[in-house]
Amino acid sequence: MTGVGLRLPDRVTVLNAASTIDDGQGNLVPDWAHAVEKREQALVEPLTAEEYTAARDTIVSRYKLMLHAKTAATGTSRIVWRGSTFEIAGEVQLTTSVSGRPDHREAFMETAQL
Repeated sequence: MTGVGLRLPDRVTVLNAASTIDDGQGNLVPDWAHAVEKREQALVEPLTAEEYTAARDTIVSRYKLMLHAKTAATGTSRIVWRGSTFEIAGEVQLTTSVSGRPDHREAFMETAQL
């Protein structure tokens, strides 16, 4: 539980790229093959799912993610939940309790299925 009783019943793996590699075209990209993994408690809530059918079928699913205030997740992290890998959309925001103390962090995550 966090400061005001938020329950975090889900288990996620936070992935953070420890380094970058050349993508073969001269660009440095995160090296996800050697990412640092950290298991954390979380609360994952579904938000929306959209289907795009122009040129090919794509389903984009979005979720709200709540983590402990001291999470390893950042805006560039990836999250593995229930066997699927998600991208963080935006920054991981700190939420404070009514007393002003750090309570938990919230973020949005999404995945696209082709």
